[in-house]
Order: sequence, then structure tokens, then C-alpha cells
Amino acid sequence: LYYAFQGVRIWPTDFVQAFIEDSLANRIWVDSEYAHEFIDNILTAFPRTVEQRAPSPPEPQTSSLKKEQRAALSSDTGSVEDKEILEGSANRYPEDGIRHQIQAWVMKMLHYSLSKLHDIHARDVDSTSILKNVLRVLSIVIGYADARLLASQHMESWICNQSAMRLARDLFERMVNNTTTSTNEDIEALLNVLRMKVKP
Repeated sequence: LYYAFQGVRIWPTDFVQAFIEDSLANRIWVDSEYAHEFIDNILTAFPRTVEQRAPSPPEPQTSSLKKEQRAALSSDTGSVEDKEILEGSANRYPEDGIRHQIQAWVMKMLHYSLSKLHDIHARDVDSTSILKNVLRVLSIVIGYADARLLASQHMESWICNQSAMRLARDLFERMVNNTTTSTNEDIEALLNVLRMKVKP
């Protein structure tokens, strides 16, 4: 698909939908090294985010976007090899209207997954894989203010979960570093962080 659409300026939103659905489910292709060029271009649908660790030498904005978001995609520690990062992907979703539609759909899917997670947990069934996938996707879309708010509402329990602690801590760091606006969502997210009671 990447080679078929490489010369197309604006990509179908169906690609983003398929990416999020697979990311939240069985991860059949989102973790595949053979799909990285395709995924790098899909990631341009999401907002750029603030680097969560010590500053590194300046890079093109598209490269910075992909490095950070692909790191969230694939590992518990949030790290990937630089050689996996494709330089210079064009923004395949440049129109504000399309980006707003994508944001609304992504948040709907996250809320649905959290609802499913709650139902599974209530039945005393292992839900670790679902939780980890939710944390990975939230890390990718943490540039959305409503994603930061959503993460802050659950972070206290997530960060204490032994099975997903590393992903949760990485998400927490990303969330805090990107909570930089004066929107109601970010203000409420900060208040949620201040209310957290987490053991060292």
C-alpha cells in the first residue's frame, strides 16, 4: 500500500482507522518491520508532541514526529532504533477538517476500549494486553488535549499496575510534558495529576 500511495498527497482516513483498530486489537501488522514506511506516513495524521526526554540534536519536524510516535507504538520502554525511522514523510492528512474527524474517531475508539477493559476486569479476566495497547495508542495521540485528559483520569491506577508500569510511566511523562496549554482539558489534567496518590 505504501508504494501504491507514495505519490498521493492526501491519504484516505481508512488507513488511520485500520491502524488504530489493529493497534488496539491483535497488532497483526502495526508491529511489523515491513510496514514501517506505511505507518510513518499514517502517523502524520496525529499532532506533533513535545520530546519527553533530554533534548537531542535538532531534526526535521516530520522525523521528530515519527521517532516519538513510533517509539510509543512498539515497545514497553518507548524506544526504537534510529535506523527504523523513515526520514521526510510528507503530511498525508494536512486538512484541519480531516484531522478533526480523525481526532473524534480516535477518542471514540479509546473510550470504547476503556469501557471494554472495565467490563473484562469486572469478570476477573486478564486484560493486560488490552491495557497495554490502550497505553501505546494514547502515547501516540497524546498531542490531543482530550487524550491527555483521558490519560490523567486513569493514570493513578495504571501507573500502579505491575504488568503495564513501564508503558504507564512513559505515557505519564509524555502527558505531563505535553500539558502546556490553558485549555479546560489541560487544566483539569494537571489537577488530576496533582491529586494522584502513588507510592514511590
